[in-house]
Amino acid sequence: MAAAALVCAVSCNEDFRRHEEITTGILSFANFTIHSGLDVEVVSKSTTEASGDYIINVYDADAELVRSVTYAEVKQSGYGIELSAGNYSLEVLSGTLQICAFDAPVYGATTDFSIVAGEKTELGDITCKILQCAATVDYDDALKEIMTGDGKASVEVTSGYPLAYNLLYNGGNIIREERIGYFSLESGATTMVVTFSGKVNGSTQKMTKVISGIKAGELRQIRFIKKVNAEGDATIDITVNGYVEDADLLAYIAAPQLDIIGEDPEAPKGDGDIRLLFEPDCTMFDDLSNIVVPTLEQGAMDLRLIIMAPGGIKKLGVVIESTNSAFLGAVQAAGGPELDLVNPSAESEVIFQVVPFPHGSDLLGATEVHLDLSAAQAPILGFAGSHTFTMKVTDNNNCRNEVAVTMIVQ
Repeated sequence: MAAAALVCAVSCNEDFRRHEEITTGILSFANFTIHSGLDVEVVSKSTTEASGDYIINVYDADAELVRSVTYAEVKQSGYGIELSAGNYSLEVLSGTLQICAFDAPVYGATTDFSIVAGEKTELGDITCKILQCAATVDYDDALKEIMTGDGKASVEVTSGYPLAYNLLYNGGNIIREERIGYFSLESGATTMVVTFSGKVNGSTQKMTKVISGIKAGELRQIRFIKKVNAEGDATIDITVNGYVEDADLLAYIAAPQLDIIGEDPEAPKGDGDIRLLFEPDCTMFDDLSNIVVPTLEQGAMDLRLIIMAPGGIKKLGVVIESTNSAFLGAVQAAGGPELDLVNPSAESEVIFQVVPFPHGSDLLGATEVHLDLSAAQAPILGFAGSHTFTMKVTDNNNCRNEVAVTMIVQ
């Protein structure tokens, strides 16, 4: 009887342990792989496994960091991390994200997952992408010939943090900064401010250009050129050709080859004579950058435009900017400030009710697109301020151009 009681006690104790509440689960790395690839300007789209120094951060539902390990550590363990049941996010980073720096690309990815008590959670493969935008600065030969001293270009994405691209005259042997600058977008910035100051024909010349609609994964190739004004004097202008905007660029990741700067064969070859014009019989306005929207009492607005794309449209998009926070909030709620007019999202329909841009796959191949934005008058009058719609057009020859239309509500 004593033996039977002992067996019973042991059995009951084991049964109790089996049924006691389990509150943790395992984030398994058994089949976990981080993929890395190439930098923004390299044409190949292939990817490889990331290096072991990639950082893996795990955050709980309150965005508190609960674990930080390297990729090498999780691969060596072959097991995983024990976590309390709940919802989490996993962040992968190749390094520290700086506000701006040369030759400092950072690649990363974020994925959400849940831990179930007593079970394992598998993440599988994660593919990182470059988290910054990038810029190079160059000068055409005609401008170099009339330079007479040192100069400096600066590129600023986060306000107050410009990156200087120095230029040395060196007795006429111009030496420029050739490295790629990388810029964080954590501040939510969507514009890039480019400035130049330098000695040209014996005097100091300055210029500034604002580039809108920037985003992660883009390389803006900035080039200062010689320009002759109406008086015949040599001045400076700027081109931003050759920035890479294709969607598959967003899949690019680490292992940068910064010492190999090759020309992307898919980069734009000029603007292809892409233009945005008023319809011939639309005479209410004469300046695309200053469309003052009339009140309803002043009469109906006539704003009819035409996009000319002799090479046939391949991509057509709009980037929306505004000085009115309520308008921007409405745009953000409707899918964000960047619209793909060829393949619009369902959320974009809200924006099209305010500004009736043509949209849909019928735009593909079109050499002329007619935009009747007259119906935007009534809804946009509810948002005082300046609203800029930058039309971004790519034709079938990969030629590109951007033209802005600014509506002002007084």
